[in-house]
Amino acid sequence: MSDQPPNNDDTETQTKPKPLKILRNIAAAAFGVRSRKDLNESGDAGKFRHYVIGAICFVGLFLLIVNGVVRLVLSQSS
Repeated sequence: MSDQPPNNDDTETQTKPKPLKILRNIAAAAFGVRSRKDLNESGDAGKFRHYVIGAICFVGLFLLIVNGVVRLVLSQSS
């Protein structure tokens, strides 16, 4: 009765990954620690931009932490 075709889009049936899972995947990818199970699950769901934004934030935070540690060590050695 409706002119619209049935919606067979699989994106609605996929579960969205939780932010913590996205962060865990980004951290695991950054340090190269991946299990076979996580490797298969990581790319199944989630938007690309979420991973890009998370990776940029992760790298920025990592650099700030490394910078802080280096400054602390250098200030203690003088």
